This record gives sequence, C-alpha cells and structure tokens, in this order.
Amino acid sequence: MTTITAILQILNNIYPQPLSYHRDTFINQILWQWITPSLVHLNWTHWLLNILNLYASIILFHTVWTIYKFVQLFMLSSIFILSMLHIFTTQIDQYVGMSGVLYTLAIYGAIKSYHIQKIVSSIVITYIIFKLILDTNINHIMGVDRLLGDVLIVTSVHWYGASFAILFLMIERFYSPSPK
Repeated sequence: MTTITAILQILNNIYPQPLSYHRDTFINQILWQWITPSLVHLNWTHWLLNILNLYASIILFHTVWTIYKFVQLFMLSSIFILSMLHIFTTQIDQYVGMSGVLYTLAIYGAIKSYHIQKIVSSIVITYIIFKLILDTNINHIMGVDRLLGDVLIVTSVHWYGASFAILFLMIERFYSPSPK
C-alpha cells in the first residue's frame, strides 16, 4: 500500500488533474478516479501523516482485516466519501487525502475488535469522537493545518468516513448469517 501511494504521489506531483477530485469533472470520471483522490496527498508531509495513521490502524486492528475486507472497505469508503463531498460539501472544488478513509478503517477496526481488546478500542473510539468534535468546532487546534502549509483541512470527509464505517457495520450485521 505504501509503495502504491508513493508512486501515485509522485505521479500526482507531475500530473495532478487525473488523480485528484475536481468538482467540475467528478461525474464524468472513470471508476478508478473515484478512488485515487484517497491515495494521493497535498504534499509529502500529508502523505507521511496519513501513512503513519494507516499503519497504526493496521497494527491496532490486524485481527479484523483480511486483504479482501481491507481493500473492499478502502474502495467503498473512498467512493462514499467522494460522493458525499460532491453532494454536501459544495464549497470544495478540489480534494486529495486519505483521512476520511482512515476514519472509516479506525472506527470499523475498533468496533469489530472491541470484544478482543476493549481498552484499545475504547481509547480509539473516544479519541475519534473527541477529534470529530474538535474538527467541527476548532479546526486548527492541533496545528495540522499549519504543518501541512496552512491549507484548508476538509473536516467534512472525517465525518463522512466515520459515517460510512457505521453504515458498513450495520449493513454487514444485517446481511451476515445469524448464529443458530
């Protein structure tokens, strides 16, 4: 995953248009372009922060991931987040970053592994709720916007990612066979 995102980041630095979200061309994009905005970043600092968060989710919640489940969740979350961004966050014309998908992965992992590691899962869920509240009310409190170069952090994608995790868990629970 790191290699793929690093290669895409290099390509995005050279040819940014086909890999990132652009409001005016979003509906006409090819299917893979609904996923690549979650794989490229504003700069290498942004890339590194997201990769470290990705590895934290993988390490903390490795018991819930199969490669299939991880890829499925990543791709569906990306499509959901970009769709919600397009529909509800109309002031954003361009977007790149993995943070919304990272919220999906962390919440999904924490809830799915809760029965195995209650303390870790509780801490992660509490932190995410706290961070979502802070993001909504005081976006710059942790200084990440300055770390990335005083850019606008699209915090709505964090909410979309968190919402998708809950939605996905509900659908998964509804459609999974119940024990007899």
